[in-house]
Amino acid sequence: QALDRSGSALAGLAVAVGVTLVISGYALWVQFHGPLTEHGSPWGLTQWGSQPADFVTAPDNVLFHGDWLQFTSRTGQSKLEYFAYLGWPLLAALLAAAIFFWRDLRIRMAAITFALLELCSLGGHATTLAGWHISGDLLPWHWVLDMPVVSQALPNRLSILADGAAAVLLAFAIDRLAGAVRNAPGRLGIALAATTAATVVLVSLPVIPRPVPASSVLPVPGGWTTVIARLHLQAGAPVLVLPLSESQESEWQAATGEAISVVEGYCIAPNPSGQALLCGIRAMLTAPERAVAVHASQISRGVPGTHAPSRATMATAISEWRPAAIVTVASTRSPLGRYLIGYFGQPTVQSGSVLGWRIRGFRHAIPRPVR
Repeated sequence: QALDRSGSALAGLAVAVGVTLVISGYALWVQFHGPLTEHGSPWGLTQWGSQPADFVTAPDNVLFHGDWLQFTSRTGQSKLEYFAYLGWPLLAALLAAAIFFWRDLRIRMAAITFALLELCSLGGHATTLAGWHISGDLLPWHWVLDMPVVSQALPNRLSILADGAAAVLLAFAIDRLAGAVRNAPGRLGIALAATTAATVVLVSLPVIPRPVPASSVLPVPGGWTTVIARLHLQAGAPVLVLPLSESQESEWQAATGEAISVVEGYCIAPNPSGQALLCGIRAMLTAPERAVAVHASQISRGVPGTHAPSRATMATAISEWRPAAIVTVASTRSPLGRYLIGYFGQPTVQSGSVLGWRIRGFRHAIPRPVR
């Protein structure tokens, strides 16, 4: 049957490729060959992968759960935006459906897809199953770790795709059972229908979600919106927020909808060799940028004995960052406020605890001593 249909399948594939190239060909070229092309990942991907126990250990976001945080701590896992959990009842139902309806091509393919995806989600590192040590080279993901594109993927998240295959398998199995119920006579049909309904409820119980718990967002500093507005920056203008943080300035921008570009902030970008790294970390900063970032952080935290970098270091860092404005959350009398005023003069704008300087051909003021 596959050979008989290969001609039309290839024709359809050719049309699909042509349409894809017309719609997204340029975007794909930019992604893989554009100015921000990167390779690798900022994460140590060889260590990522689900633990076998993840499939049956309930996370906190389902109704019937245990101490998930203790489990992840004991197994040395990081919390990510995924869960491999399905639970013993659902896994047993999937196995039974695959065995009982194996002759159905749809169910057979869904079962094989599910099993392969879950196996790949274990990653390519050694793991332990029921006391048995499984070497990483026995797992399929171990052999594709260095392939393009795949090398940047977190294998844990393949369990999300596996859940889709599990849903397909169950849907076809229930359809087959519904057909059997319709064809069964009298009491047998009623009993089969009741058994099917009870089984569906039983396997669904472990994955009933809890309401998503509320989480407080990082409050926007009073005066942030006023300072950004009164700096009169062009849309997309780069703003350097000192001291540097991993994400708080990006959260402030997102919460207020300011049309600015945050210098550093949270992002993944290529270093000079093209390796993907997190923005703002030591390896992504030049020596002058690093010196200014470190000193600003130490001064804001009141670290004793901190000395301001030289005027030349500050000038070089600013010329490399190329901000249109500099903003800080500090009073004019705070150590950080006095530190920045010593270099840039009085703020262009001040509102509450937020200071802002518009940078126009930066020239050094005489730095004031910082105690």
